[in-house]
Amino acid sequence: IPQKGIQYLIQAAALLKKQSFDFRMVVVGDGPFRQELEKLMFSAGVRENFLFTGFRRDIPKILATIDLFVLPTLEEGMSVAILEAMGAGKPVIASRVGGVPEIVTRETGILVRAADPSALAAAIQQLLIDAETRKRMGDAGRKQVENNFTLSKMAEEHYHLYQQLISKK
Repeated sequence: IPQKGIQYLIQAAALLKKQSFDFRMVVVGDGPFRQELEKLMFSAGVRENFLFTGFRRDIPKILATIDLFVLPTLEEGMSVAILEAMGAGKPVIASRVGGVPEIVTRETGILVRAADPSALAAAIQQLLIDAETRKRMGDAGRKQVENNFTLSKMAEEHYHLYQQLISKK
């Protein structure tokens, strides 16, 4: 859907390609906007740089094969996709919208303005050429998920919140 911002990722890819940067992008998921995105890839000259997988159930396998995770969304709450990527040790590039800044920090990734292909391209290029930073951010993201976003940790936090609310009555 347009709100996921994949059109800006395609535009960022065109900017990277103009700089003769070598890359491949995998877009997981499907929806009513896919045909328009495919047309945009052709017109931007980056069709060979993209693989659209459609809906997949093997997300951990896919995450194991990528260097970094990009979510150029225009609106987002607490992104499960970002948490999955961080849990897999991947650095994250995402739009600074909604609940995203609560989970993506300077230690775990790069936040960019929404709908800004130039900023997106710069962040992608920065992380693709710096394996040490990718590793450091990926490790930090994994630790953040393990420390704050496991099912048991979130259940514990909810329990404490309910206890506080009950004690205030």
